[in-house]
Amino acid sequence: MTKSSNIYIPNNEVEKTFIKCIWRLSEYDIQERKEIILPKGTVEIIFNFSDKINYFSPSYKIEKSLPDVFVNGINFKPFELTKTKQQKFLGVQLNSIGLRLLF
Repeated sequence: MTKSSNIYIPNNEVEKTFIKCIWRLSEYDIQERKEIILPKGTVEIIFNFSDKINYFSPSYKIEKSLPDVFVNGINFKPFELTKTKQQKFLGVQLNSIGLRLLF
């Protein structure tokens, strides 16, 4: 399995006002497995360039495919991903003012 990740933390004051960080995660040659995502108290826009990934929401007791782009809000309960083949994500964590101005 090959795995890589990067994180960019803004150092410019204007960028810091809106963006907490930008991150990238890539993982290849994955055997099918489950991963639990714990709540972390941030809001982020996530771009999903992965092969099919399903998620299970314990609140609604449903399983769905992860969309290509989604806003991951402040989660109160963990959710479960079922990953296969390869995983590629690009995420932008926003500060509250950045989120407000965007929407």
